[in-house]
Amino acid sequence: MCFLPIRINFIFLHLKFSNTNIKITMIQRIQTLWLIAVLVIAVATFFFPLAYLDIDIKGMSAKYEYSIYPMAKDTIFHPAWVLIILQSVLFIATLITIFLYKNRMLQIKILAFLLLVCVVYTGYIFLFVIDNAAKDIPVGLFKTGDAYGIGSYFSFAQIVLIYLAQKAIKKDEILVRSSDRLR
Repeated sequence: MCFLPIRINFIFLHLKFSNTNIKITMIQRIQTLWLIAVLVIAVATFFFPLAYLDIDIKGMSAKYEYSIYPMAKDTIFHPAWVLIILQSVLFIATLITIFLYKNRMLQIKILAFLLLVCVVYTGYIFLFVIDNAAKDIPVGLFKTGDAYGIGSYFSFAQIVLIYLAQKAIKKDEILVRSSDRLR
């Protein structure tokens, strides 16, 4: 008879199949949780608008949504291709980093690259998104207002989480090197 009790001990997943124990050791590190949160935010960024523009169409008001993926049916959608590429690179590299848990130095280097990607992503959003969206408005229409959407601010959370993961990985590496020195 095979039973499957699942018990979670502070960031540690332990599955028991009859007499066989399967341990997933990479989940026991806090940096893995930070990186999983970065993945969740990267996916959420695809579903939240980055900016809104209010447009005047012959006396009628319309909302122009600048986002990675269209969600609302009553808005004009414009895809953000540069942001799609940057967020996809961020997602894929973060996923790879999670599974490189035995090679901490490579994880640190990849996370430094991801921090750079996040800073470029954030800079692009806040420097160019509203301007690019305003350029795509057809001639004869007027922009009456603009605002950043909630998706614009997700990149700040990603930067903080990547920094926390990198700091935790460096802490692990220092601990391992100090224990190697003692042997």
